[in-house]
Amino acid sequence: DPLLDKGWLAITDYYVEKREFSKAQEYIDKALNIDGENPTYWKRSGMIHKALGQVHEADFAFKQATELGNYELDTWLGWAEVLRDCGELETAAVILQKGVEFHPESAEIQYQLAGTRIMLNQSEAAVVALKKAIGQAPDQLDSFEKIFPELSRATWVQRVIRECRKASK
Repeated sequence: DPLLDKGWLAITDYYVEKREFSKAQEYIDKALNIDGENPTYWKRSGMIHKALGQVHEADFAFKQATELGNYELDTWLGWAEVLRDCGELETAAVILQKGVEFHPESAEIQYQLAGTRIMLNQSEAAVVALKKAIGQAPDQLDSFEKIFPELSRATWVQRVIRECRKASK
């Protein structure tokens, strides 16, 4: 393995586990300097920048990762979270919708899409995503409520949740 990608990732992951994100970023940057076409490096860079609160750098890194072929669920979810954090709600919804194309079975991405649509005041699209998510995994509803606590307490959202629960019984 001439590029030693497993070694770079192991060193980076070691520092991530120790929550030394600046040091982890140092090593993943070295790896990217050697192989800037490695989608795994870009994804790691996005996750580390996200942990450091560097939203613009994380956005760029996640974009690079997906353009290079990394379509893993946590890539889409992490990228959308970064975009929501910097107020790019429309873009976050687009990213989540693309993620749904690769992971149609994932309730987690549907819950996040529903929350993002609620934030955008796109209630019809939010209801569709929320119903799909609850239908796929009603036991994951608490994660939606944890990520979007205020939104999940809205009267109309609670009504949709009750209707879905009633329909599944």
